Amino acid sequence: MKEVHPFTYPIYTRIEYVESVLKETYGLLVYQHQAAQISDYIEGMSNEEKETYKLAIKILKSEIERRKRTLADYSFFEKRALLCYRMAYIKSNMPEHFSLFMEEKYKKGSIQS
Repeated sequence: MKEVHPFTYPIYTRIEYVESVLKETYGLLVYQHQAAQISDYIEGMSNEEKETYKLAIKILKSEIERRKRTLADYSFFEKRALLCYRMAYIKSNMPEHFSLFMEEKYKKGSIQS
């Protein structure tokens, strides 16, 4: 699957560590452990680094605060959330492949009506 840059702030990618943490979820802040890793990293930054990435840090902090209640615990939901995200991407960007896949699963009895 090709890498997707969905509805997220492009300024995140200016901080390499944040980009590496969010790479698994294609730039989306989805899991609690991602928020914790990013928060810990920001706290450990030098004042000079914080000044350089001032706007990105401000956006990240507000995004973490805004999503605090909705971030998934990564135990069960991590794989399921990523699967749902991938399926949604395939459905919206490759509808013919998605339809064939669903039709095949329905015929095999994996999906019930």
